[in-house]
This record gives sequence, structure tokens and C-alpha cells, in this order.
Amino acid sequence: MAYEALREQVYEANMLLPRHGLVTFTWGNASQADRAAGVVAIKPSGVEYEALTPRDMVVLDLESGRVRALVVPGRLRLFGLLGREEDRYIPWDRVRRFGEDIILVEQEPQPRALRRRR
Repeated sequence: MAYEALREQVYEANMLLPRHGLVTFTWGNASQADRAAGVVAIKPSGVEYEALTPRDMVVLDLESGRVRALVVPGRLRLFGLLGREEDRYIPWDRVRRFGEDIILVEQEPQPRALRRRR
């Protein structure tokens, strides 16, 4: 997944904040910039620290301030007993429309052999 190390570092920094009494409820956050990649990762507002995961960190373009990508958690396998499928990294330029409960994404056609059976 793109920016995985950056997301992990920002997650770890944010998890230290409540342990040291530096935040109340969901207020406050830590962020980190990767100037070589031209991005910054931040904790989303309103997410409780106990529920936070590295994939929740939002990666923004430093120059434009736009979101670089979405990370959609993989589906649970056998109700989570067998873990979950791999997360999907969706580049922002592939997102076409947001609905109330759906995100439309343009995707390159996959060769028939790579398509998953349902």
C-alpha cells in the first residue's frame, strides 16, 4: 500500500498523545510530512483514539491540499475469524463520484484470469 510507513508513523505518534494526557476526547492530532513525496499524513477529525488504525490516516498533497488516495479496508473473511482480505488503495484520480453509501471508481479492465469468482 502506498505511504504505508508514513501512515504507521503518524498512527504511532497519535497513539502517544492520549497516553501522555495531551488530548481530550478526539480533539488534537499529530501529523507528519514526507517532503520528498510531497505529502502529509494526518489523523482524521472525530475518530476516537481507541478505534484508530494506521489505515485511517489521511494522506494529502502538500502543494494542492487534496487527498491523494482512499484506502478501503478489505472484506472480513469468515466473519473476521480468518482475518480480512487485502486493503484496496484507490488513487484519488480514479474516484468518480461519492454517493450516500457508495463510491464510484474507474478501474482498468482486468485480464479474465485475474478476475475473482463470486
